[in-house]
Amino acid sequence: MARYSALDPEKYIKIRDSAILLFFGQGVENTTMQQIAKNAGIAKGTVYLYFKGREELEKYIFDYCFDLHLKASVKDVDDEKCFTEKLKKRIKNILMWNAEFPKESSIIRSFYTPVNYSDTEDGLFSKSYEINRAYIEAGMKNGEFKNLPIEFLCKIVFSSVEGISTYIKQNSDALYDEDLLNQLIETVIDGIKNH
Repeated sequence: MARYSALDPEKYIKIRDSAILLFFGQGVENTTMQQIAKNAGIAKGTVYLYFKGREELEKYIFDYCFDLHLKASVKDVDDEKCFTEKLKKRIKNILMWNAEFPKESSIIRSFYTPVNYSDTEDGLFSKSYEINRAYIEAGMKNGEFKNLPIEFLCKIVFSSVEGISTYIKQNSDALYDEDLLNQLIETVIDGIKNH
């Protein structure tokens, strides 16, 4: 979070937008504070009035992008009746958000460690994991999903969404082929559904 949110909000937004643009274009590690300041049209020292340093700025940018992602991922999900449909809606929301906000999505992915290499329930992505976990647990209780260890089912969903995201990134038309998109999402759900 910025140190002095009472400072000029315009500069605050310029710094944020500049960092997002450069992190997307050059990568987080390859972007300097000087480049962010120059792109924002402000002095490098001014950036330090808003953020203590690079680490704080990176965390703020990740948190900002991830908050947008989380809000979009649950949009209209509660309108769905069963947990199978809630999870499908959330997955579709994530895929659509990734396409609509490629810069922010790319920044989130740059901080992401695939679930087979990490404990998804820990760390930066725990909020997203907990949302899926809640839907899956509730779906298990009412018989929609298999009665297997919850961590296993959550990792199946996370891994599968990673796979679909990668596929769509390489085949962008798939996002707009409603039948194909629904089949991809249904394949994820079939892996955990109690038939």
